[in-house]
Amino acid sequence: MTVKDELAGPLGLQACEPQDGREEAAARLIAARIAARDTEFAAMRQRLEGEEGFTGVFAACIRCHNCMTVCPICYCKTCVFKSAVFDHEPMQFVNWARQKGAYRMPADTTLFHLTRLNHMALSCVGCGMCTEACPSEIPVGMVFRAIGQRLQATFEYAAGRSLDETLPLITFKADEWTDVGE
Repeated sequence: MTVKDELAGPLGLQACEPQDGREEAAARLIAARIAARDTEFAAMRQRLEGEEGFTGVFAACIRCHNCMTVCPICYCKTCVFKSAVFDHEPMQFVNWARQKGAYRMPADTTLFHLTRLNHMALSCVGCGMCTEACPSEIPVGMVFRAIGQRLQATFEYAAGRSLDETLPLITFKADEWTDVGE
């Protein structure tokens, strides 16, 4: 990267020659970051598949929908979660929990996150805005990316790679499972 001389001086930058090994160092750094990311994804998948499970990971959800609101790729023109279908008074959830004999996460909260997961598993580019927006500090983006990593590999699809590339799950192909060995 080059900086104009009138900017470099006040910033304390000096010209230097390109250093040997820069590409190799960058490749090592990228490989280390990918390995760390994959370790985090594996830990999240283990958490989701373990005793805590999906509902345990999302148990602290307060249904604010911040994760959906801030998502730069949320693509539905008409969102079922912005309709009256899930519009309930807070006490209604408490009453439902009492009827069940315990305080549990309402079924529609689980439905919300499963629906979001269905949309985001192939679309999520890992920006992290959903996680940052969550007041309950739920690692929403990590869940989407951990599950999405496997799904994207299955379909040989990378979110954000090309605007012309259609999402695999919205396109019908008669032999698509034959292609992946099923």
